[in-house]
Parts: sequence; structure tokens; C-alpha cells
Amino acid sequence: MKQQLTKWSGGQSFAILSLLVLLSLIIRLISLHFFHFIASGGGTADCVAYARTGKNLFSGKGFSFMGRPHLIHPPFYSILIGLFWLLTKNLEFSGQIVSVIAGSLLVIPIYYLGRSMYGRKVGWLGAVLVAICPPLVYGSTETFSESLYTTLLIASVAFNWKALHSRNLLWVFLAGLTVGLSFLTHSMGVVFVPIFLVSLFLWVFLIPEATAGFFFKKSAILILTFILVLLPYWLFLHQHTGRWLLSGTTHYTDISWYRLELHVGPEEIRFRRAEAIISSHSESPPPGKGLVQFYLSHPDEFLERLSRNLRAITPEIDKTAKLLRVPPSVLLTILIVVVIYLGLGLFNMVKNRRVTRRELYLLLVFLSLSIFLLFRFEHRYFYPYVPLVVLGITKATVEIEDLARGKHPNFARLLGFLLPGMLIVGMA
Repeated sequence: MKQQLTKWSGGQSFAILSLLVLLSLIIRLISLHFFHFIASGGGTADCVAYARTGKNLFSGKGFSFMGRPHLIHPPFYSILIGLFWLLTKNLEFSGQIVSVIAGSLLVIPIYYLGRSMYGRKVGWLGAVLVAICPPLVYGSTETFSESLYTTLLIASVAFNWKALHSRNLLWVFLAGLTVGLSFLTHSMGVVFVPIFLVSLFLWVFLIPEATAGFFFKKSAILILTFILVLLPYWLFLHQHTGRWLLSGTTHYTDISWYRLELHVGPEEIRFRRAEAIISSHSESPPPGKGLVQFYLSHPDEFLERLSRNLRAITPEIDKTAKLLRVPPSVLLTILIVVVIYLGLGLFNMVKNRRVTRRELYLLLVFLSLSIFLLFRFEHRYFYPYVPLVVLGITKATVEIEDLARGKHPNFARLLGFLLPGMLIVGMA
């Protein structure tokens, strides 16, 4: 195992990458000193719950919040907060430093994913851009789970990509481990288990080395590792609810049922009655059997959810612009430039017939975004996809450079510095 990991890390490259991690850490610590974001994602209760449950766990009160077993948020982020609280005795700083460290480590999986897919140039440039990308920097200084979740999730995406092309079962084990830990950090992580399984299945038809036998073996390892990581958490939920739940946020599936039954708003249920509802329904489950059944029974609710999500796009852009201290028009312009960058890069790849299974894999990963059509979303829910967008922009930049190099070599060199320069200015 050690030889495999050493070979993949690349010796000297790993030393340089370690310096880049240190640079990323320094940038985030500076940001933490000068900026103080509190619940920018709109969930002050979430911040408090993460921190208090971590402290209670290491104070002999169990994984609890407000005198009850805490059944809403997965425990991994809170556990890390509790460990740092033992060292610092500063609860808020403990949550922030966990996010800072996790955000700093993000450059490692992005580098290896970019290098494995598109070569060293894309890997290094992607890692540098992730280290200085303003939204990723600022998001790494909050007491939210997104920073830790993103690093674990991108690591699982990188390990699974390696597992698709290797006969060594170590990589699929690491993919199962990291996607399990990402689920223990944020419940959306479970969406990537079927995505990884689908990718393993498709690769049987895409590369000759991927046999049906290896598909079943790798799938079994992925699922078994995921289950073993989650088993203590599932036993905890069963102990306190009497039900086998995938996660504590499974009750969010029931929120719509409760909303119709109790005639109150979803915010009232989610933030004021959630714990009490779970406890009171531990023996008599709600009428709903799941989100799909709910929308099939109430199609008007599904259309209303889609409508609310579409209407929320502009306010979320405005909210993000306010946090980044830029005019909304500037942020919108940047988003348009990003789309143009990605479009031009994809155009050059299609033109040269270089759209391959790498793009298919990334498409499968981005398909997970479709789950947000069913739920109320906030801008922070898209945070884990920012590093992949940055990686896509990096690849597009290299493609545009190649497109311009033949006729306009000076312009091609300018493009190589344009995007990093924009991000550095953004940091300022």
C-alpha cells in the first residue's frame, strides 16, 4: 500500500504540493483574521448545532444538542470540532480552524485529479487556483461543514477515478472510505455512491481492462467500506428513533408531510420543531414513505418547488456578491465569463475530437446537482462543485491557449496569466 501511495504522490511533486498546502493555509489564516463570516449560508442554527454537539460529545453529555440526542446533522464535523475544542477551549475558533485546515488540504485531491485526467499542467494550475479562489478561501473560514465535506468529496472523486483505471483494489477502498466520511459530514454525500457504481459499470464497456468480475469486486468493496464507515452512526440513529434511517436528515423528506398536516411553514418545522418531531414520531412514522412518493402524491408541490428554486437564483447571486463585497453585476459578469471559458474549451475539445471518458466521468459527477431540483437550496450547497468548476476552467484555459498559440502566440501567453491574475485581484 505504501509503495502504491508513494508512486501516486510523485516524490518531488508531493514536496512542492506540500508547500502549496502551506501557502493555502496561510492565505486562509489571513482571511480568518481580517474577515469574520457568521452563518453566511443562512443557517445560524446549523453553526451553533455543529459546535455545541462537538463540545457536548467531549464533555460527557453525548452527541446531544439542547438536552436531546442530536439527530439532524451527521457527526464527523462536530467530532473534529470537539477534538480541537479540547485543545483550544475556544468553541468558535475550533469550528473555524477545522474548516481552514480542510480547505487548505483541498489542493491535494484537486492536483491529483487534474494531473490524472489532463496532465501536470492542469493539475498544478488547478491546485494554485483552488488555493487562491476567493469563494473557497472565504468558505474555509466558517463554522459550516461545507469546507470539510468538499475536501472529502473531491478526494473520493479522485480515488474513484483512479479505481476506474487500476486493478489495485486499494483505490476503490479509499473511494469508499472518503465518500463514507463525506456522508458523515454532509448527508448529500450519499448521492455519490450510486454515481460511483454507475461509473464502475460503464467502464466495463469503455476499457478492456475493466472486466465484469472487477466491476462486482470493486462495487462490493465500495459498498462494504461505505457501510462499515456509516454503521456506528446508523446504530446511533436506530437507538434513538427506533427506525433504520439513512441519515438524521431523512426527516427532511417528512417535512413536507408535516407541513401539510400541521399547517405551518417548513422553516418552523426545520428549525423549531425538528428534534421534537423526530422524537414524537419514533414509534409512529409520518404518513410519507419518501420524497418521490410525496411528489407523486402532490405534483403541484413539485412544480412549486421548482418555481421557488428558479426564483431563488437571483437572490442567491446577490447574497454571494454581498459576502464577497462585490457588486452583483460584477459577480454575474464573472459567472458569464466562466461559462464562456468553459464553452470555448469544450468547443476546442469537440473540434479536435478529444471529448473522452474523462468528460463523461465529470458529467456523471455534475449530474448530482439535479438533486437540488427537489430541495430548497442555498448558495453554500453548491460550494463542493466550485473546485471542479475551477478544474474545468483550468482545462478550458489550456485548451484556449492551444487554440490561440498557432496564430496568436502572445495572446496565448496572456491567457495563461489572465485567470490567475483575476483571482489574485479578487483576493485583494
